[in-house]
Amino acid sequence: MRLGHIFSAAALVGAMSFGVCAHAGCKLQFEQHYICDSGVFAKKLADAKLIHVQAGRTDLFGADRTGQLVTKLGKQVAAADQPADMTFEILPVDRGGMMDFGPHAIPEGRLNVYDADHQLVWVETLDGDGDAPWTADVIELLKRFQAHVAGSKDL
Repeated sequence: MRLGHIFSAAALVGAMSFGVCAHAGCKLQFEQHYICDSGVFAKKLADAKLIHVQAGRTDLFGADRTGQLVTKLGKQVAAADQPADMTFEILPVDRGGMMDFGPHAIPEGRLNVYDADHQLVWVETLDGDGDAPWTADVIELLKRFQAHVAGSKDL
């Protein structure tokens, strides 16, 4: 079982026994895992019309898949020079030269969601064993986010 999945699902359904910030934003729980206020996030997502999509400079696959997700959520992808209500940023986790030993899950990727004021309002973290290519991580990360938000795994 992957920890990012547990935290995000618990946060979305309101079963947040880990401690939640009382204002917009997210609180770092531990290494790349955040607890976010699901009520604030749900309201901001419902109100959003235009969403920026950001990925690494060479991550065309991640940007494209994240843009498809935004469209499936009934939102419009904002042009780079256009003001947006939210930003979806998908990035691999930078391990910073850290080496992991043993059969345990490590953070591999994150989908960060920011509101119009650039406040972090949601974080979806994907943990894994480090063996999957980034394209597979992108697909899994976005499926999990969509399942938590929309209740569907169909991407």
